[in-house]
Amino acid sequence: MTVVNKDTKIREILGRLKEQRIEFVDFRFTDTLGRCGTSSHSVSAIREHELLYGVSFKELSECSSGGRHLVLRPDLGSYWVDPVASRPTVCFMCDITDGASNVPSIIDARAVAYTLSKHLVSSEIPEAANFTPTIQFLIFDDRDWTNVFNGYAEQLFVGARAPHVVKDRNIEALHKHASHISLDHLKDIRMEIISVLENMGVRTRRHSGTDNRCEITLDTNNILSSCDDLQKAKYVIRNIVSSYGKSVTFMPQPFMSVTKSGMLIEHPIPQYKESTLGGDVVMNLKKHESFYIGGILKHINAICAFARPATNSYKGLQDDATRARMLIHQEANKLELAFVDSIANPYLTFAAIVMAGLDGIINKVEPTFQIDPTFENVCDGILEVQLELPTCFQGALDALKDDQEFLKRGNVFSSDMMETFIRLKELEIVAIQRVPHPEELRMYYNI
Repeated sequence: MTVVNKDTKIREILGRLKEQRIEFVDFRFTDTLGRCGTSSHSVSAIREHELLYGVSFKELSECSSGGRHLVLRPDLGSYWVDPVASRPTVCFMCDITDGASNVPSIIDARAVAYTLSKHLVSSEIPEAANFTPTIQFLIFDDRDWTNVFNGYAEQLFVGARAPHVVKDRNIEALHKHASHISLDHLKDIRMEIISVLENMGVRTRRHSGTDNRCEITLDTNNILSSCDDLQKAKYVIRNIVSSYGKSVTFMPQPFMSVTKSGMLIEHPIPQYKESTLGGDVVMNLKKHESFYIGGILKHINAICAFARPATNSYKGLQDDATRARMLIHQEANKLELAFVDSIANPYLTFAAIVMAGLDGIINKVEPTFQIDPTFENVCDGILEVQLELPTCFQGALDALKDDQEFLKRGNVFSSDMMETFIRLKELEIVAIQRVPHPEELRMYYNI
């Protein structure tokens, strides 16, 4: 999707493939649910035609009704060498188009972020919507699923391994398997992840860890590049952690006794070429900046369908109010958002946040909270806003059903894509509801 002289770029890429002695070329894509897929080809099969028009593959994902002939069109500017493949492999981030109509497929999440980038230009916003994401993840020594009375109890091991077989009297003992370790025993893993990411062109700012939760902050980038970097980072994290013989998850709450993970996002408020709205409303913010915040707050429940996209996202939510917040930085004119999960599809989530903000500007939505300088959460030019989020995933999906017109502006989100997303996610909810939960054994087994 990067604007380049394609003929020149293709010749350059073919030359680099020979120079670096590349053996395989991977065409990577992200579907509606945020899952990464790939179509791998021998380098001998890659010519000008494949780089210009893409490669065909039959889409078998449940994201659409039945297998269809689709085309993966590579973003020629996204060339990167796979740092963990055993043989020299180059990867491209790809767009998915329908093989017959040549239009973007409804399962192509990346197309949403790209369309938003074009929409911003038409909205008199010269700078791209930038994001600085901090991705959090949990690392365990091992994992195991044991069938318990037709349900599934997941064992997560940190330190000493627990017995493989779990009987009903030991259900509560599962919560003790994820013990807390005072030493930063995961620092070497994080440093190797950082080193690999930097070498492949994904810039980072910092990393840290507490117990078995780690976090890595990526550098600021425009929405499309930031989302691409997040997908690359997840790929590297999974492979590096696996090489240490450990297990990693981006799942927000795999165990009640484990610290919850998520994604922290710094997001500068996009600036207009000429702010004709003028005036100060919130902490010396310009009118359009205040309206941008108001739009996000207005549509926050619908955004949660993408930002917290799983039943697990709402486990322990009532006791986790400190995470569900927005920080407004006065001097930097930026937002710090702490309500997104690491399993969220970044292309859809980031686009939904920006579209909500733009809707706030267009409709002049005032922020729905009162500002008082004497409040304890106003400190050093930073305002903390506690967010009232849906308490269950179905509530977020219902909000998206009722509030999605703001996402369709500029054809950024299509109705078909959102209907597909909602349908698949509701199937997940039904699947979870049908499976007995281990906690039910403790509560009801002896009644």
